[in-house]
Amino acid sequence: MNHTRTFRWLSGIFGITFLAALAAFASTFSRSLKFSNTPLLRPDGNSEPEISIAADGTMGIVALGSGTNLWTGPFGLTPTFQGVIDASLQQTGKVVFGGGDADVDMGSTGTLHA
Repeated sequence: MNHTRTFRWLSGIFGITFLAALAAFASTFSRSLKFSNTPLLRPDGNSEPEISIAADGTMGIVALGSGTNLWTGPFGLTPTFQGVIDASLQQTGKVVFGGGDADVDMGSTGTLHA
């Protein structure tokens, strides 16, 4: 019984020491981390933004407004607005609305699927 108690006590000490060391070595210094956020504003507003980044760093970004807004560009730079990609949807005899839902994917070949 005494050995079990000693083993538990040593295990607890080891666990606390391990977690303290992990926290000390895994922390990020505030001066080494940089982040910026560029709002992609449109006059009609946007909601539900989505981003996809290809292996070569090309970004595709969509957001819902009065249609599905699309931006593209290289990672790390402000993307370029490409337009409302569902603005020209048509079906004879019907009114077609875009902007109900959007998904974007940068395929393995770098092709944008939106």
